[in-house]
Amino acid sequence: MVEHIAHFFKDKHGNIVVWQWPNVPLAGWFLFKALSLALEKGAIKTGCERLSVAFLFVWAYLEITKGVSPFRKALGLIVSLALIYSFF
Repeated sequence: MVEHIAHFFKDKHGNIVVWQWPNVPLAGWFLFKALSLALEKGAIKTGCERLSVAFLFVWAYLEITKGVSPFRKALGLIVSLALIYSFF
């Protein structure tokens, strides 16, 4: 049972992979999200919010298509579904 759970977090070489660096889309999301939270109302704040969502969607897409473990692929799918749901 524990081995099945551990497999969920392992890549094809048996390494546990939860985080990989560099992760440019995730860093872009964090940067623009932080900026949007720090800014007052206005076009720049709105632009930063939209860019943060775009970076997060790119990250989620890359995890679904190129994620090295089932955990990362599932996480990308969950985040992308949450982003799509947030539009409605």
